Amino acid sequence: LEFSQGQPVLVFYNYRFELDQLRERFGATRTIQGQQDIRDWNTGRIPLLLAQPASMGHGLNLQAGGHIIVWYGLTWSLELYQQANARLYRQGQQEAVVIHRLIAAGTMDEEVVRRLESKTMGQESLLEAVKARIRRYKDAAHKNTKRTHGYQSAGVHPPQWSSRLPQADEIDPAGR
Repeated sequence: LEFSQGQPVLVFYNYRFELDQLRERFGATRTIQGQQDIRDWNTGRIPLLLAQPASMGHGLNLQAGGHIIVWYGLTWSLELYQQANARLYRQGQQEAVVIHRLIAAGTMDEEVVRRLESKTMGQESLLEAVKARIRRYKDAAHKNTKRTHGYQSAGVHPPQWSSRLPQADEIDPAGR
């Protein structure tokens, strides 16, 4: 951790044995057990914070405490990976967030990194495809609708809403 030059570091681990290894190697470490730990991290009183990604889910604001993340054990879950990184990489962060992944050559770590990267690319491709389709629909709707005549000029009728609930004899239990 010499690379951190005295800056606080958030280390993510996945398994209990990894936590034990980190505690044995670095001694004075902390995990988040409650609000006081969060306050201590955010005020710079914790130099090395150890965290399990699944326990660091949505909503934890740790960006004031540091900007360096080390992945000691990677997760296969893209959502957990992104959410864990977002504990520091979020609005209010004053520094560039640096994310280190410890990857041993010739191990499954390399495959995990490839899978996380391909999942990210897959999500980004899906979002771009959805955005493109929305743009096409909007463009087509704009071309088919004359601004001066509203719905009827495009051959589309506004939705009809009814506040009347169906009566018991009108409901077909077979769904017909």
